[in-house]
Amino acid sequence: MIRGRGVLPVIVLVMFQALNLNCDSLEEINKTLNIAINRRYRGRISKSPAKGDQRYPRTQKRTLRRYNCSNPNLSKIDEMHRGDTTYRWIRPYLAKVCVPNRYLRLKAGRIVRDCPDGDRECMVNAIYRYIVENYRYRSDPRPDDFIQSPFTTMRMGGGDCEDLSILLVSLLENIGIRTYLVLIPGHMFALACDLNLKRLTAYARFSFAEMRAKETARSLGDTVIVKDNRIYIVHKRRMKFLVRGGSKVIPTLNVGDLPKVSSRMDVIYSVKSNLPINIFVIPGDRENLYRFLNSDYFSIWTGCYDYGVSEINGRRCLNVLPSSVIAIANPNLSDAIVEVSLELWYSYAPPKQSSPLNVRYLNVAGSVCVVLDPTTGKVSYPGYYPAPLSPSKNAPPVMLHEWAIVFDPITGQYIRYGAMLPY
Repeated sequence: MIRGRGVLPVIVLVMFQALNLNCDSLEEINKTLNIAINRRYRGRISKSPAKGDQRYPRTQKRTLRRYNCSNPNLSKIDEMHRGDTTYRWIRPYLAKVCVPNRYLRLKAGRIVRDCPDGDRECMVNAIYRYIVENYRYRSDPRPDDFIQSPFTTMRMGGGDCEDLSILLVSLLENIGIRTYLVLIPGHMFALACDLNLKRLTAYARFSFAEMRAKETARSLGDTVIVKDNRIYIVHKRRMKFLVRGGSKVIPTLNVGDLPKVSSRMDVIYSVKSNLPINIFVIPGDRENLYRFLNSDYFSIWTGCYDYGVSEINGRRCLNVLPSSVIAIANPNLSDAIVEVSLELWYSYAPPKQSSPLNVRYLNVAGSVCVVLDPTTGKVSYPGYYPAPLSPSKNAPPVMLHEWAIVFDPITGQYIRYGAMLPY
């Protein structure tokens, strides 16, 4: 129904036209009515898009605008490098870098939200760990080299070396960290510049230890929690058992190799029993366990015991040896039904590595730039690059390639090398 002024004259006009044309069919009358309305209200009535129309609703336009990846200076860069054959190689990669982009800036901000303000080394480490832990390497379809935008890589959950490097560079550049892309025969990786190598190595070592802790915890179904700059493997257990009157029990805990990879442990326990019982946290050496089961003289941790309790919640026993155990004694003549909830917080101490972390970097235009290869998998860190070693044992590792192009993903400026030597 059409509302507003001028509706009646239009209907009257259409009726007279229909009578003059001797229109007997309803279709011809409707056609004549539509023509008259369009003439009278031209531009005021929004037509619905046709079946093949490429226009989008307003919400979809916002989505497309958010995913729009284009370098605003790309046309100027093309004009500066007109006729440059080397620039033709790197131009397809420049076109896929999304800087600036509001969505990627918010994404990077969420990733580095736990880093101190202005801590560039923490930000680089956090974004690198996010890429290698959440995105997989996926080869391009044969035989073409298909280059994805960062949004396509995120939707697919992975990509090849170019796609992952472009995503990594786009996230870093959107939070103000200067980067480069390095193109070598059959491979591409990124560089992050103006970083403190000692601070970055410390963050990389901590993240590497956290990753190893997750692998250890995954085999036991446990969880990893980072608290106060310490890594904990949390083992939770609920048990219900019968303790005979006048007897003692040491519940068996299947914690695998956790005591071997831990330096200290925190114990949090809750107990519920139908009779008052005694509960202790004692050192787990064989002699002390024998004394507990067969005599009244045994060692306990200071403050880690309760006598004559029927119910206790969240009792904490902190900083004990990881081999410690829970021991329960029933001083009553009757049997006691005991329910115990345990949380064992193992402070993770990774095994000593045979060699320290080797953070690779390159000197580019007078700046120290750390190598970031997002295709090396989860068992990697910022600065890790699986390069062959040089013949001399004392010489630094060498990345030997026929050629290499290091280029700025924002300005398009590049440096071409015959070979690159990381220090």
